[in-house]
Amino acid sequence: MVAFSLLRFSSRQGSLLLRLNKPVSTLQTLLKAPVVRHMGAHKHVIPIQPSRFEWHRFRNDFHFFTLLGVVPLGLLTIYVNLFVGNAELADIPEGYEPEDWEYSKSPISQFLCKRLYDPMQMSYEKRLHHLHEKNERRKQKLLEREVHEVMASKQDYMGWYYVPVSKSYVDEGKKFTKDGARDYGLEE
Repeated sequence: MVAFSLLRFSSRQGSLLLRLNKPVSTLQTLLKAPVVRHMGAHKHVIPIQPSRFEWHRFRNDFHFFTLLGVVPLGLLTIYVNLFVGNAELADIPEGYEPEDWEYSKSPISQFLCKRLYDPMQMSYEKRLHHLHEKNERRKQKLLEREVHEVMASKQDYMGWYYVPVSKSYVDEGKKFTKDGARDYGLEE
């Protein structure tokens, strides 16, 4: 490190590299001169910081697997759009009933409808079932609100209140009472 500090520029003497073309006697006096350290006043320590290994690994894996999926799918999409093209409407032969997925325009969407998605009728019926359940809950809440209003108007107590019990306990209780009645001779 001392040798490198001799090469550094000093305002008093100039850089050693600039002074090399002077006579030998002056070079010897320069080399005998005391070494001056030009450093900051703070501590010279390596800051401790968390490792970025996991972040770099995640980033590299993310780029790798993204490109692993994007490049082949992009090439497949370009191939299908250029060489296969969109489906065209044609006359339907008699006695043939087209499938739901055959009405899609693109071959890729036809494949997805055929292999991955539910049929249109099934998804429609699922939606209807969801709406029916939602409507039943709405009716139940309206009825409960009505009961609360009637109880408040008549200043009645909560006669309809019950402690919820699991059905498994009720079934076990029935089974126990039947078995217990038979075991203890209480059957009629």
